[in-house]
Amino acid sequence: MNDINEGWNHDEKRLKKTIIIKMLRTIGIFLGILLFVVALGVYGLFRLVASACGNEIVNEIPQPGGALKAVVFIRDCGATTRESYQVSIIRKGSNIDDTDTGNVFIAYEPVSVSWSKYNDFDIEYAGGQVFKQEINVKGIRVNYK
Repeated sequence: MNDINEGWNHDEKRLKKTIIIKMLRTIGIFLGILLFVVALGVYGLFRLVASACGNEIVNEIPQPGGALKAVVFIRDCGATTRESYQVSIIRKGSNIDDTDTGNVFIAYEPVSVSWSKYNDFDIEYAGGQVFKQEINVKGIRVNYK
């Protein structure tokens, strides 16, 4: 009689082990799907917030004899933030879209820009809060006045 009980115990242990493995696999799949959904939600929220901003081109100045251009634009991200003046140096033929921010200069006050030489670029601004002020972008030396 003891041998029969031992057989049942062995089968019962194997059944419990199989059930636990299936439960762990199901939990793993559920957590993987949950992580994917959360990541997708965060990405969607980021895209929604980024698309809430708009860029209005103020001026485009081509690099003399070069392949680049400077773009001055106003970035407006809605009622909760103040609009900012931004400057980017990008390739001719490229465009600024509403997800782009300035890669050279960002401030609250208006700016005036010009190319002083092939690889020298000048930015004049009245002061105020500056958020970005690069001195070299894409091999172009940026001078501030």
